[in-house]
Amino acid sequence: MATIKEVAKLAGLSVSTVSRYLNNHPYISEDKKNRIKEAMEELDYVPSSIATQLRSNKNNAIGVLVSRIINPFFSNLVDSIERNCKNLGYKVLIMQTYDDDKAELDMLNLLKQQVISGIIMCSIEGDISRIVSFQKYGHIVLCNEREPNGDIPQIYTNQESMSYEATQYLIDNGYRKIAYCTGGNLVIGSHGSYRTTGFNPLITVCAMYGFACSCLFSNCFTK
Repeated sequence: MATIKEVAKLAGLSVSTVSRYLNNHPYISEDKKNRIKEAMEELDYVPSSIATQLRSNKNNAIGVLVSRIINPFFSNLVDSIERNCKNLGYKVLIMQTYDDDKAELDMLNLLKQQVISGIIMCSIEGDISRIVSFQKYGHIVLCNEREPNGDIPQIYTNQESMSYEATQYLIDNGYRKIAYCTGGNLVIGSHGSYRTTGFNPLITVCAMYGFACSCLFSNCFTK
């Protein structure tokens, strides 16, 4: 793989001139630009995007963390995020955690290493205090996750209320065989715990119509 030094040597220019060209410096003559272009093409040179970011102190990549993109909710959410980022000149790096705490840490370390300039976290696997501590390396926003004890920007809906209202709607409209499925494990603090909290008060009502523990499904994911 060719290096910037080889490009400079073939173009008959200094490494600093080639570097300024790669960083879109305005004060480079057309002659020098053409010589650099020709040298890059001849050597099949591809500049490192990470190195360019470090040299220019600019980063246009944003990390997006989801548990499973196969979930229709997350696939639509990521699609919207990427469309908007693209319009603003940003690229998106998507990582799925599969409920793995290490995957979350890997994404946080990419922020620390300045490979990405920010993270949109649509899934939380580790302790919120760790996430908060990484804010010194770049912007972090929680999306679809609510952390009342975390001093961090958050965008979320009232899942507890929506779960309650959705179940009550089914009951009010005559539905009697109601089941509840969650990607979590029905324990407070796991995935979907706010939705589970919203459903719990209506279990007694549902039980009047034949609802039983067999109608509770945990750790259910879209295939």
